[in-house]
Amino acid sequence: MTDAPPLAPPTDAAVVDPAPTAPRRSDALAVFLVAFALLAAFAGVRELWDADEGRYASVALDMARTGDYVTPRENGLRFVDKPPLVYWMANGAYAVLGATPFAARLPCIVSGAGLSLAAFLLAAAWSGRRRVAWCAALVLATSVGGMGFSRTVTMDMPLAAAAAFSMYAGWRALGSDAARWRAMLGLFVGLGLLAKGPLGAVLPALVALSWGVVGAPWRRIFDALFSPIAWIVALAVAAPWYALMERANPGYLQHFLVYEHFGRFAEKGNREFAPFWLYVPTLAAFLLPWLPLLPGRGPRLGLASFPEVVEGSAPAARPRSNDRFAWAWVVVLLVFYSAGKNRLFTYCLPAFLPLALLTGARLSSLLGAERTGDGARVRLLGFGLAFLGLLALGCAIVLMTGLPFSEGWKGFKDDRHVSIGLPAAIGSVPLVLMPLWLALVRAPRLRAGALFLAAAAFFWGVDLGCARANAVRSPTALAQTLVAVAGRGDAIVCLDLFPQGLRFNADVFVRIAGKQGEIVEPWASKDGEGVLMSKDALDLLWASSTRVVLVVREDKAKPYVDGGGRVLGSRLSGAQRSDLMVLENHPRGR
Repeated sequence: MTDAPPLAPPTDAAVVDPAPTAPRRSDALAVFLVAFALLAAFAGVRELWDADEGRYASVALDMARTGDYVTPRENGLRFVDKPPLVYWMANGAYAVLGATPFAARLPCIVSGAGLSLAAFLLAAAWSGRRRVAWCAALVLATSVGGMGFSRTVTMDMPLAAAAAFSMYAGWRALGSDAARWRAMLGLFVGLGLLAKGPLGAVLPALVALSWGVVGAPWRRIFDALFSPIAWIVALAVAAPWYALMERANPGYLQHFLVYEHFGRFAEKGNREFAPFWLYVPTLAAFLLPWLPLLPGRGPRLGLASFPEVVEGSAPAARPRSNDRFAWAWVVVLLVFYSAGKNRLFTYCLPAFLPLALLTGARLSSLLGAERTGDGARVRLLGFGLAFLGLLALGCAIVLMTGLPFSEGWKGFKDDRHVSIGLPAAIGSVPLVLMPLWLALVRAPRLRAGALFLAAAAFFWGVDLGCARANAVRSPTALAQTLVAVAGRGDAIVCLDLFPQGLRFNADVFVRIAGKQGEIVEPWASKDGEGVLMSKDALDLLWASSTRVVLVVREDKAKPYVDGGGRVLGSRLSGAQRSDLMVLENHPRGR
């Protein structure tokens, strides 16, 4: 069997470019670099915000501080609900760039650029057109899903990138017996296992089965899914860490597989607010500002004909539209994630890429519409983007009028606010000007460059605006206060909260009193001695001769202030609040 991709070019004249150009090998590196530049711009202007960003960045930094790169820890407690890939990547970034917000986000920026590259490769394999592949990659990089999760410390973007490359390798394996595609499949399944656990293997398997339902040959699918080469490579990549983790922490595998996956999938936990239909509007939001391009009729991504059908003894089957494989990918993951009771909107990111492929193909046809005599669709595209730009501009103006960007709904009682509107308003202007640009410019490349830069500029404006909100969203000031006021031998205690970015901003050990909530997972609580304490124990410590530096909410500070506590700092942020105080029971030196 030849090693040609299982593809045939589409034949819909309303969609096909008059003179389609096949992608070049050099395009892959160019796509990665362009996507990386778009995603990395201004990605470090905002501080790390609690909770998850501060938590994951702190866990990665504590690995370097302790020298233990096997067991993740948070403030001395074993933090075992996520595998270590993001932590390892962040440590590499810290070693080169220092412990900065940009370095903490770099693993996700690289993963986002990788996801754009995977979109390019899949669009190129399915459509055979260079412009479609570029548009798909840049639609992904300049959308809410791509920009938002590439510039936030999260485990979901690396998982999405690993799953996407697994699907690309699996697709190529359907049309080729070459070992390299199965080895590539195993490599990215292994990286997915290190990014977020069993989902790294489950997601590609579910998508592959959905492809069989819509027309891919089952024998080829099972050959790829159960390929010895793929599984040997996957286990070689992931198994050593799991074995070392189980050896260092007996019982870890049972906790991670049973509780973190099956248990949290079947139990609502703290996600009871999320309805079963959560992921449908979420995916639509991920695709903004390109969502208006998704609806439309006719094939976009070409037709697939598999060598097994063409060369085998079975009668030749009608080639299947690759659009069906893209939609099957979306639907099966929507059903899978919606079936779970523990829902969070970030989980469905792996279902986002095929929507970017479909939208990129639509955009590609519109960019060349003047050459096919259909300029009306281009003007419609421009006005659609202008409408979104005006909507964003209106929201930015509302923010500039003084809408508080603070804890409001949690009882923040003063009138402090941070306006983030001006940079976001400036970033909205390029989208508003899109109809004029599309009317004046006919060259598809110039049109595309302006569209993608306009979309990226909006997100850059939002980040610049959010950087102005650091004072009420980041625990940096709290960490600086603790470093300044706490001395050697002092007990630093947080009551009923734990600002999870503290350890990233300051190398201070914190004891946690009262309610822990999600601070400590059940299995890791066995490390609690010396870290966790009851409120009664805190009260005894406060009354003792030990100097205590206490972090507490304003509404819970009165008993300690009335008991002689002195205020060292107030109106500080952390743990997603902006009303924290720092108290001491004895002046320093006593």
